[in-house]
Amino acid sequence: MRRSLLATVALAAVAIAPRLWDLGTPSLWLDEAYSLLRADPRRDVVAVVERIAAYDAHPPLYYLCLHVWALAFGSSPAAIRALSVVFSVGAVVLLHRLALLYLTRPVAFAVGLAAALSGYQVYFAQEARPYALLLLLGLAAVLGFSRAFVEPDPRRRSIWISLHGSALVLSFYTYYYALFLGTSLGLVALGTALAVPRRRGTALRLIAAEFAAVAAFLPYMWVIHRRIQEFESTGASAGWTFPFGGTVLPELAGAFVLGPVHGPGPMAGLAEAGVELAGLVL
Repeated sequence: MRRSLLATVALAAVAIAPRLWDLGTPSLWLDEAYSLLRADPRRDVVAVVERIAAYDAHPPLYYLCLHVWALAFGSSPAAIRALSVVFSVGAVVLLHRLALLYLTRPVAFAVGLAAALSGYQVYFAQEARPYALLLLLGLAAVLGFSRAFVEPDPRRRSIWISLHGSALVLSFYTYYYALFLGTSLGLVALGTALAVPRRRGTALRLIAAEFAAVAAFLPYMWVIHRRIQEFESTGASAGWTFPFGGTVLPELAGAFVLGPVHGPGPMAGLAEAGVELAGLVL
């Protein structure tokens, strides 16, 4: 236990350095400036929520976190990006703890180290957008889900199930794509309930927690519906789609299988997938 804790602390220390490097030098780009506009530390929290609901297509949690953060630490580029650094380092810690459930200590440490030094992770850790928070909450949901199945103590199991449900609802209020994670975990829990009788009780409680998370997000669905109507009525939706409409899902599936539409192209995605598969086999 002590060794795994020391490894987690070491990974957090390793993750901090590249995420803080040159954090405030680039100016805010359009989306980051938009984040600061929506978080607006000059206004009170109620006004921030009202403006997000009235003018923004995204859920409000990240903006509210950024609002509180900017009140405490200022609104310079380095200050507002530092919030994502905190979320990203926390995600590295949770990933390591999750890996310890399934892998040996050396392999789990390697997983955490890969996340700590990943160029993609560092990039999004230095951006004042909700993606680092989404990753943190998603990993918390998966960790609670996984620990609930292996925890022998009923009281602690309840805590892990509560963590799972709480992290899910917070992730829904961070970014809509978190609904994919909730759906996937729900299907896993359902399959477990049907196939593994001794874990059926835990699986059903996890499913209940997921339904509760969805129910807690339903009040915000009217905001989403209203924003979709406004976009369609004003023509502002030209060239832009909401997460679950039109061709977004097929394009997303194609990007995962064949690579992104823009950039190197599908064949590069296939080549990369082939190399990764070969590495797994070897």
